[in-house]
Amino acid sequence: MKLIEILLSHKLLFAVPLVLGTVGGAMLMLATVPAQDYVSSASVWIDRPDVISGLAATDFNPYVSPAQNQASVMHELLASRSFATAIAKDLAETDAVTDGQVGTIRANTYIWPAGDHLLYVQFKSQNALVAARGVKAVLDQFTLTYAKDLKTKAEQSSVFYQAQLGVAREALDNATVALQTFLRTHPQIAAALSNPTSIAAITDPEYAKLKIAQDSAKTSYDKILSSYSQSVIISNSSGGISSYFEVIDQPQVPALPLAASRKLMALKLGLGVLLGGLTAAAILFWLWRSDHRVRTSNDLAFLGMELVSLRAVKSPRRRRWPREFVRLATALAAGFQRGTGAAARY
Repeated sequence: MKLIEILLSHKLLFAVPLVLGTVGGAMLMLATVPAQDYVSSASVWIDRPDVISGLAATDFNPYVSPAQNQASVMHELLASRSFATAIAKDLAETDAVTDGQVGTIRANTYIWPAGDHLLYVQFKSQNALVAARGVKAVLDQFTLTYAKDLKTKAEQSSVFYQAQLGVAREALDNATVALQTFLRTHPQIAAALSNPTSIAAITDPEYAKLKIAQDSAKTSYDKILSSYSQSVIISNSSGGISSYFEVIDQPQVPALPLAASRKLMALKLGLGVLLGGLTAAAILFWLWRSDHRVRTSNDLAFLGMELVSLRAVKSPRRRRWPREFVRLATALAAGFQRGTGAAARY
């Protein structure tokens, strides 16, 4: 009862903070509308690299998916200042790059795996053309960095394998000479080898030992020769990256910007309404606490007074007098007033 009376008697006072809160929330929503951003992306197909594509010359974790591996590598490169600076120079088309521009490149570049082999590279900018160029700059810079690193390590690998190849070749020649010498000194073994039905050569322990040594030396030589040849191919060509890193969807210039978050805008408006409602509730509580008027017996208890009994006070009934009595009373009252006035003059 008391609250209802306070609400009805102060409607305007409670409406003001609600209206002001709603208007403030709307102004906050309009003042903090984010700038329109354009997003461009490219999809890259990642295969697990082999020796030709650089496994022998680069560090590649074989225990995770190719896309996860590639995303980790590109995130680490993006964290380096030289890589981010090169991208910023490509976008700004100048050699003077500030730390703010480098930070913007890192903040607006997104790289994540979308599967075992599919990788997404995304760039955000307030300019649609810059968004597309940003994706291309990231991919181009990674290709250049990877190709340079690949060629350097491949050249080092080729020098190493070339030295190992000489040792393996010498071991193979020695094993071959030893086997041929044994066959010349044991013509019966050589004759048995020319006869497919003979098993004498197979059961001879000395021949078997020399043959195994030659086969092992040849296998080692062929393996080192293959690695050396692949390292030479990689060092002479920077196109090995395309065998496992292939851009299947090139970045396009976005036609429309990103839509603003409706949930965030509604949250800002709701925040203003909530603040207005809390203010109105605080005013209502203050008025309720400061109102000491007595309306019911509960109000007396609220004031700390003990109620013994409560009797309804009834207004006396109005008696209806006859008209003659009313005229007589009026005349007497008028005469009494005139007499009183005359006495006062004397």
